[in-house]
Amino acid sequence: MMLKVQGISKLKGLSVLVLAAALASGSAAASPCRVTVTEARTGLEAAAAGLQAGDCIRAWRRGADGEALLIADPLDLIVVELEQAPRGGVQLKVERDGQPSWLPIASGNWGVQALPELNAGDRTRLLDWAQTVASDPTLPFPPLPVDEPRARASLALWRAGRLGESGAQASDALYGAIIEALQTTLDPTAMAVLGHSRCVQNLQGWLFAQAIERCGAAAADFQRLDLPVAALRARQAQTSVLRQSGRFAEAEAALTTLEQTVAATVPESLQAIGLMHERAALLRQQERLDEALAVAERGLARLNQIGSADRLRLSFTSTLGVIQRARGEHDAAEALLQQAVVLSERIAPDSIQLARDLNNLSLIQWDRMDMARAQQTLDRALDIKRRRGASAVDLAATLGNLALIAQPLGRIDDAERYINEALAIYRQGEPTLVLANTLTTAGRIADNRGNSAAAYAAFDEALTLYRQLAPGGSLEAWAHHFKAGKLAEDGRLDAALGEAKTAVRLQRRISPGGRDLSFGLLRLAEIQRDLGQLKAAAVAFDETIALRRKHSPDSQSLADALYGAGTVAGALGQLDQARSKYCEAVAMLERQRLRWTQSRDDLLELGRNNVDVYRACAVAWLDADDPVAAFDVLEQSRARLLLDNMARHRAELIAALPKALAEQWRALQELAATLDSEQFQAREQALQRAVQAQAPAQAALLLTRPLPWAQLRERIGADTVVITHLHDHERFWIVVAQRGERAPRFVRVGAPADEILPRAHRFTQMVRTPAGDQDSLDAEGRWLYQQLLAPVEALLRAGDRLLWIADIELSLLPPGALIAADGRYLIESRALRQAASLSSAALARPPRQLAAGSQLLAIADPAANRLSLPSMARWRSTGASDELPALPGAAAEARSIVSLYGGTARALLGSAATERAVRSLAPQARRLHFAVHGLIDPLRPLDSALVLAPGDGSVEDDGLLLAADLLAGPPLTADLVAVSACDLGSGRVYPGEGLLGLRYALHAAGAAEVVSSLWPVVDQAGAQLMTRFHRELHAGQGTDRALQIAQQDMIDDHGVRDRVVRGVGGLITQGRASARVHPFYWAGFVLDGGLD
Repeated sequence: MMLKVQGISKLKGLSVLVLAAALASGSAAASPCRVTVTEARTGLEAAAAGLQAGDCIRAWRRGADGEALLIADPLDLIVVELEQAPRGGVQLKVERDGQPSWLPIASGNWGVQALPELNAGDRTRLLDWAQTVASDPTLPFPPLPVDEPRARASLALWRAGRLGESGAQASDALYGAIIEALQTTLDPTAMAVLGHSRCVQNLQGWLFAQAIERCGAAAADFQRLDLPVAALRARQAQTSVLRQSGRFAEAEAALTTLEQTVAATVPESLQAIGLMHERAALLRQQERLDEALAVAERGLARLNQIGSADRLRLSFTSTLGVIQRARGEHDAAEALLQQAVVLSERIAPDSIQLARDLNNLSLIQWDRMDMARAQQTLDRALDIKRRRGASAVDLAATLGNLALIAQPLGRIDDAERYINEALAIYRQGEPTLVLANTLTTAGRIADNRGNSAAAYAAFDEALTLYRQLAPGGSLEAWAHHFKAGKLAEDGRLDAALGEAKTAVRLQRRISPGGRDLSFGLLRLAEIQRDLGQLKAAAVAFDETIALRRKHSPDSQSLADALYGAGTVAGALGQLDQARSKYCEAVAMLERQRLRWTQSRDDLLELGRNNVDVYRACAVAWLDADDPVAAFDVLEQSRARLLLDNMARHRAELIAALPKALAEQWRALQELAATLDSEQFQAREQALQRAVQAQAPAQAALLLTRPLPWAQLRERIGADTVVITHLHDHERFWIVVAQRGERAPRFVRVGAPADEILPRAHRFTQMVRTPAGDQDSLDAEGRWLYQQLLAPVEALLRAGDRLLWIADIELSLLPPGALIAADGRYLIESRALRQAASLSSAALARPPRQLAAGSQLLAIADPAANRLSLPSMARWRSTGASDELPALPGAAAEARSIVSLYGGTARALLGSAATERAVRSLAPQARRLHFAVHGLIDPLRPLDSALVLAPGDGSVEDDGLLLAADLLAGPPLTADLVAVSACDLGSGRVYPGEGLLGLRYALHAAGAAEVVSSLWPVVDQAGAQLMTRFHRELHAGQGTDRALQIAQQDMIDDHGVRDRVVRGVGGLITQGRASARVHPFYWAGFVLDGGLD
């Protein structure tokens, strides 16, 4: 028979008699087990005491001399946990492998899941179901022949525990169904246990309205049953719900009453310490951070005295980390949050709890702008949550953080996707502070997207929720802050000023001297500056800088504040102070790059956000009559990523170093993300000195940094003139650099920057349109020549070659198509080459002689005429035509070029032009020539690709040679890579990096020189130009001279009439002829290379 216990303390006499009779008869070990443990969660007290799955729990007692009281089913066990364990001294009689023993177990959460009495077959079916349901929450619960009400209730509890937070609504429905089915037959104690379990499940699943009601009902039920400690547990859960739903005043009152009751009832219990954690969490959400810190530290100290309860210790550790982050104590916060992760990995590996702790850790990594680790941490958290079937709200928390990281990095599509998924989850429940927070983030993303209506709607909805749930708090302040930014962006400065002042007022009250205040002050200062309130703006900027030096030194946020202060100082005529602010910001950003270890896309976004800072510093040095300093800063702003890749793909140089130096160099690269700036610089400088002393040829390539003018001026060829440009918001300069000069020359242009740059863009578009008005094109080409080159013509000698380093906005402009006063194109008088920066040109490797092998490998007209491979789906989805037009001239082009080189050349044509074949043969070729289609991704340029013949379909031979593959693969050894493909030179223009795409990747992967096209190439015209180019090259001309001659040859050749364009999207037809061949046919070919 199964004993039914209405409340253990009421029937202890009967329990003792029954248990004693069983023990006396010696049948206890052989009797059926009424409570079988299926899980004792690591880190909770039951597991710490030695309880484990498979144990049979028979009884409990208080102390070694206490009476043994029967535990008849899992509901009895829960009552002992809730009511008796917090009073201390509880021991459980556990039977394992037929041997009974008494285990002492601490007060608190036991983390035990147990089954009632079942036959062996049913128990096995349930355990098999439990293993499978973790990966398939839809798996139906196996039907069992159980009619006894308490057994059915126990099974419902066990089942709900297995579903866990992955099915908050499903678990709640399960509770509701079992309560309705058993309410007329189940005893009051069992009903109270079910009600309390349902309240806890509602809390964990963020069903706040239900949780408040059900936790209150459970507390009342326990109180009526004379189970006062269990009632306190239910009231504590209700208090937590009030806090998490933003009802702080009610939570404060409830918590105060609870603390008084617990102090009088179980003052030394874990429940009392748990209330300290609840108090610390409430104070944190109220922004009473110093009080929260003190309470949390006291609670953790008391917990350490007990020596167990790792789960509660984990909660304290994590909360302390969050508090320290809010206080701006980043080192302490990171240490605590990392400790929380370590604890989670030990007590709950691969658990949802671990994912939550990773989520918290990612935020401090984000604060530090360590985007690589933040992304990695969040990816791990999201993976765990998806695999472990986390609740929707748990998933939403990580999705929201992913959106936070993606948004400032410019990955707006990703950010929008993450935040919309999170919003959809939160909107399914009742309004909460988390929903308001997510709306604030959604508003910021909509703002970046340019959707003003959506941005204002999100901000206003968030503010409404904050005023309802947590008025006057830090979260409301942030919403005002972001709305102010949007208003300022839209030119509504007076309204923006009001929002910014409200944000700062709230932040001063909540956390004076805190990190949040620095953000509010920066926004306020920027708006005051734009309104002309310069003195007020200067005060706000200075306060911002002081706070950020304290909370986030060497950070992007401090650089932003310094730049803003510089703009105000400049407007006030304080030029020295302005320069000091600008250039301190530049130095800080350069140090920040050492710790910016995310993907190349994220490195590029660092340049995107800060190009104005570098320009401001360069212009400030120019205003101070220091052109050398100005040029050095200009070099810092350009091609940093290219330089990094040039070094990264010099494995043979590293191998050539003395072994000790090679190991030191590798170690330095691995430590770049973890050392602070001073440590890194000290190690870098020491290593650089050692390498320069022992291997000077490799030094500049292995520790690549932009070279100063003092080193660059002697590397410029005697017949080479470097032309680049600098501008601020109004002024525009031509920059001329020549060998041996004391300083580069900065020549101010009369036209303003805001006229030159739009006209340069218009000219670029006109050149790419062969059917356009040639007279208008020529007029624009003449005007731009007068602005970009004519003012420095006197510095150029006959025969000088030009190295053109395009400023950011001029990256797509073909300089050879500019028209001089005498009517000639620039390419007719000057050989041209381009580079991302003078440093990258100076550090580019010179052509090398190969011991043996092919002089040239030509790849042309691969057998791929449809975007049908799965790997090509991304381009079809962007609207590209599914058809790849045939390239009738490509094969002939390749054969013609191969014939120039004779037996030292080889062609891969048609189906032979596979990725695997190219990778195999390319290392032996001195020159590579591609006549193929190109696929250009302007948003993620390193995903751009050359289309080759489909091979075996593997990742290594799928017919697409990606830019990223080139950078990740072995270094190219070719002196020259020439490509006449659709839009090869195109790509996304990044400030500081020039033009990216396959052209960039080929150069960075090790090609000494790259010839490519800036737009689709007419098939026959491209073949003619490239054939002439290779003829001149093979005859001994330098690369730039050879390309100049080939382009000159095209200018007056009216035989160009082929109309098939290489690229994706079909045909382009052009039928008019003019006195000279339109630049469309020849000006798009550009040479990237070094200074030789």
